[in-house]
Amino acid sequence: MRQKAVLAVILGMALLQLLLLWNVLPLPPVGQHVWRQVTGLAFARNFATEHAPFLFPRQDIRIGLLDQGTVYHEFPLVYWLVGKLYSIWGERPEVGRTLAMCINFLGIFASWFLAQQLGYSSIRSWAFCLFYSFAPLFLYYSTSLLPDLTALNEFVLGVGLVLYAQKASGRRLAYAAGVVFLTLALLTKPSWIFYGLPLLLIFFPQALTDRRMPTGKELLAPALSGLLMLGAYLWQFLYSRHLLSLAPTERAVHAQLKIAEVPQSLADVWHNLSLGFGHWFVEINIGWAALPLAGTGVWMVVRQAGMEGFSRRFWQLFTLSFLIYAALFLMRFGDHDYYLTASLPLAAALSSRGFEYWWHRERSWKIAALALALVFPLVSYQRIAGRWFEKKQVPRPLLEEAKVFQELIPKEDRVLVVGDRTPLVYLYYLDRKGMVYLSNLDDSFATTLAQGDFRWLLVDSKNAPVLPKQLSEGYRLSPMTSRDALALYRLERIGASPL
Repeated sequence: MRQKAVLAVILGMALLQLLLLWNVLPLPPVGQHVWRQVTGLAFARNFATEHAPFLFPRQDIRIGLLDQGTVYHEFPLVYWLVGKLYSIWGERPEVGRTLAMCINFLGIFASWFLAQQLGYSSIRSWAFCLFYSFAPLFLYYSTSLLPDLTALNEFVLGVGLVLYAQKASGRRLAYAAGVVFLTLALLTKPSWIFYGLPLLLIFFPQALTDRRMPTGKELLAPALSGLLMLGAYLWQFLYSRHLLSLAPTERAVHAQLKIAEVPQSLADVWHNLSLGFGHWFVEINIGWAALPLAGTGVWMVVRQAGMEGFSRRFWQLFTLSFLIYAALFLMRFGDHDYYLTASLPLAAALSSRGFEYWWHRERSWKIAALALALVFPLVSYQRIAGRWFEKKQVPRPLLEEAKVFQELIPKEDRVLVVGDRTPLVYLYYLDRKGMVYLSNLDDSFATTLAQGDFRWLLVDSKNAPVLPKQLSEGYRLSPMTSRDALALYRLERIGASPL
C-alpha cells in the first residue's frame, strides 16, 4: 500500500508539471539561454536529416561546403533520441520538449528517493521532492535540451541508488545502476567532476559511521566504480579535444571546456556573487514562496552546527564541492543561472528543513507551511513564464516568417550572419548552415571568408549597424528581402565571375 501511495504521489506531481507546462511544449526554442537550447536541437536535427553517426554529432556552424560540422559538446544520447523521434514524427518543437520533460520527470522520483536514503522523515522527504522538482529553475529547464538539469537528476538518482544498495547486501543491481547514472552525469555535464568529495562519503560510508578504514573487500566495488566513471570521463575529454582540434576555430570556440576568466577587481567578485547568489539562487533555485522556509532552514543549520550525522556530512561535502566549483566559474554566475544548477539540491534541503520545523509546531505554523507548499508550484511558474511568452530573445521575423528567407536560400548554400549575438540561433531558425560573425574572432575572419564560399548574408541592423570591413570592401551585396531589422543579401565577391 505504501509503495502504491508513493507511486500515486509521484505520478500526481508529474501530472501537475505537465499541466503547468502544457502550453510551453509547442513553443520553439525561446527565452533565457536560447543559444544553448538550439545547440542541442541542431544536433538532433542533423542526426535526423544527415544521419550523423552517434559519436560524430554535427553542428550548423560550417565554413566550406565540405565541412560536415562535426563537434562534440557532451554525451549526445538525448540529442540522438530526439533525432530518431524527428524521423518518425517530424521536426516539431513539442517532440524535443516532451522528451526532455519525460527524462527530467526522473528528478521527481530521484529527489524523493535521495531524501529517503539520507534518512529524512516522510514529511521532509516529500517537501524536499516538492521544492526540488517545482523550483523555478527546474520548471524552466525541464522542457529544454540543456544538459545541466538532466545531469543533476542523474547524479541525484545515482547517489540515492548507491546509498540504497549499501543499506543491505544483495542489491548489486541497484549499486550498478547507481554507478551508471553517476557516470552518465559526468558524461552529460563534465563539471560534475568537481563533486567527488560527497561521492567519497557515499562509496565509503564506514569512514564516518564506523570511523574506520574500509577493508580490501569493501574497496573492490568502489575502486571498480571509480575506474568506470573516471575512465569514461577521461575518454570523453580526450575524444572531444580530438574533434575540436579538427574543427575550425569558429565552431570549436563554442565547445571549449574551460574555467572562467579570473576576476579583475573586487567589483567583479561582488557583481557575480550578488547576482549569482542574491538573484539566481534566491529567486530561481529557492523561489519566492519557499524563501521563509529556506530562511528557517538556514537558521536551523546554524543552530545545530555542532551536530553530526550522515546527511549533514553529505551536504557539508556537497557544499564544499560547490564552493570549489564556484571559485573557478564565478565570472559566469552573473549572467547564467544554469551555472548554479548543482546548488538546487542545497536549496531544497534548506526549504524542506524549514518546512519540517514549521510542520511540527502549533497549528497556525503548520497551516502556513502547507499554504506555502501549495502555492509554490504556481509562484515558481509565474517567476519564469515571461521567458517563454514575453522575453523570447529571438527576432520576430525568424519566429514568424523564417520561410520567407528559406525559400530564397538554396539548402546547400552557406550563409553568413552578422548581428546575431549568439553562435547559431539565426542559423537554426533559417535551417541553413554557415557561420555567425563575432567580433572576437575578427582576426581570422578574412581567412574564413576565403574558405567559406558564403553566397548569402543575413544582417540584423539592430545589433550590427555597420558591416565588417572585409565584407563592405570585398563583396557586392544584392538586396533580396527584408523583415523588420533583418535583411537578406546575395553575396558576390568583387572581381569574381558572376554566379
